[in-house]
Amino acid sequence: MSGINNKQLFSKILVGIDGSAIALRAADSAISIAKQQKVSNIIAVHVLPQDIRYDYLTDRIDADIPSPVKGAIELASLEAQEWFSKIKEKQTGDVDKKINIQTEVLVGTKSIAKEILTYAENNNVDLIVIGTKGRSAFKKALLGSVASSVLTHAACPVMVVK
Repeated sequence: MSGINNKQLFSKILVGIDGSAIALRAADSAISIAKQQKVSNIIAVHVLPQDIRYDYLTDRIDADIPSPVKGAIELASLEAQEWFSKIKEKQTGDVDKKINIQTEVLVGTKSIAKEILTYAENNNVDLIVIGTKGRSAFKKALLGSVASSVLTHAACPVMVVK
């Protein structure tokens, strides 16, 4: 990448976060790219699996969700906020290259990969950075199922971090 630093390739980078060490390395890579490219926006996204919704939700969280489901969503969101804090701490030391890191916790209505892809498309993301294997139980031989699906279907470039 050193030969292309003069030209900005990406203005908005999305990084998928699930709390795994690989996802946090993906965040490090996204921050590094953002600093090299002088990108000011990174969006860290954590998608709560569709399973957490059971049959209670449509496309959004509202007041009619039973308490146990609300509690599970709140706990998962709090856990994600801890991961987001770690990511934000990593980039605060370099004042000259301050990056705006937005965070989003999405309650899935589709697969995790489809949620990431839809979010990226709706928010004009130029690059998706994702870890090879995260915390999900399903793992493919070389690439995690979420990473594989994002890589296959994304409309923008995807960087897969191992």
